[in-house]
Amino acid sequence: SYFDGLYCTWDTFRTEFPFLSLTSPDDFRNIVDNYIDGASATGWIPECRANMVPGLTQGGAGGLSVISDYIVKYGYSSLAFTKEQILAQLTKESYVTPTEWNSYGRQIGVYMKYGYVPFAVFDTESTGRQTREASRTLEYAFNDFGVALAAKELGDDKLHADMLKRSMNYRNTFDPTVKSRGFKGFVQKRRTNGQFVYTDPTFCSPADNAQDHYCSLQQENIFGTYESSPAEYSFWAPHDGAGIVNLTSSSTDEFVKRLDDFFGDTQASLYQVGNEPSFVLPTMYHYVGRPSKSVQRVRKVVHDNFDS
Repeated sequence: SYFDGLYCTWDTFRTEFPFLSLTSPDDFRNIVDNYIDGASATGWIPECRANMVPGLTQGGAGGLSVISDYIVKYGYSSLAFTKEQILAQLTKESYVTPTEWNSYGRQIGVYMKYGYVPFAVFDTESTGRQTREASRTLEYAFNDFGVALAAKELGDDKLHADMLKRSMNYRNTFDPTVKSRGFKGFVQKRRTNGQFVYTDPTFCSPADNAQDHYCSLQQENIFGTYESSPAEYSFWAPHDGAGIVNLTSSSTDEFVKRLDDFFGDTQASLYQVGNEPSFVLPTMYHYVGRPSKSVQRVRKVVHDNFDS
């Protein structure tokens, strides 16, 4: 049994664990076994635990991405669990909503029904903090993409096809009419009837000086995103960079200008170097054929924010 404690996976699935998967695969294998063992103990893949006490889910089910990353790179035969056990858990997490999803799993029922996590939905089957609707949709979709790749490796063609299709649900959060700083197309929360509910894309960014804006797990966070601005999360679909380009710009040049603006080249920066959804952004220039700009941006970010 490996189950003990895990730092919140919203923080680690996009940073520490991808690094360990390349530098320390044996250690990473033990961590993946830890996640699966946690599910065997509680019924759900753990998201955030300390001293055997569950924390709060911040976005989606990040453990799905961690497990999938290992399986895609190294297969499943070295893990402490059988293919059937792993597939059963991935399938459960993909189609079943926990009674209470504040600490485990995802609000899958309404996500499957609407194609996004709706704002002000009346959910009669489960409970949880009804906030962060747009960012949870984005995170859920990325979780789905990881499961799709793992399912292919594990030989489940139906799960692969279902999750690959569902991973495109992130697109349902984009309101093409919203404009900010000379650009249009931003993620917004959305009602069950499909109507978007406007949030200024700069809210909860470094350019937002409002002291009464709650941006984390507080129930008062009514802006649709978690610890991030809509402008920041509008770049976040790591599995579909081309889709992000198409949703946020009309040309490659416009996308470059929008990224440059986000990083503060023309007006107040919206970039948060220590914020998880921003980690991938310096390399987004790759998706419009400008890798040299990615190199320049990464070097500037490192120079401006880190010392020896």
